[in-house]
Amino acid sequence: LESIAPHRAIIASVIPNLVDPRDPLSAFSQQTRAIRERSIAIFARALEGEGLPAEAIQVTAHALWLLQLACMLVFVHDDTPNGTRTHSLVDDGLDLLVPLLPFLGTPPGRALCERVAVALARAGIRISADPT
Repeated sequence: LESIAPHRAIIASVIPNLVDPRDPLSAFSQQTRAIRERSIAIFARALEGEGLPAEAIQVTAHALWLLQLACMLVFVHDDTPNGTRTHSLVDDGLDLLVPLLPFLGTPPGRALCERVAVALARAGIRISADPT
């Protein structure tokens, strides 16, 4: 949040483009695929070594990337002092997500990740252990 704070106005002005996958500026466009995959890979690397199956790492890395985008969208319009509302959202999101990580390594957690991956694949969103 601190790194994007000086660019809030610019980011706010491109938000309509950011969410339209047909727009080359979109976080979901083919043109930004390499950037998106590098960002997701950073989250995946942070999760490695936690004993999670590859599918759980990829599902979680994608979820964290989406959470990051959501927080960024809230932040650019956050008028609370020092972005307090957004910082609270980040803290609360992580407080909810981090305790769930060990569950993803269990058989029910693996089944959940597989179901999420299949559901996303049906929607045209592919999640694999190798994002390239």
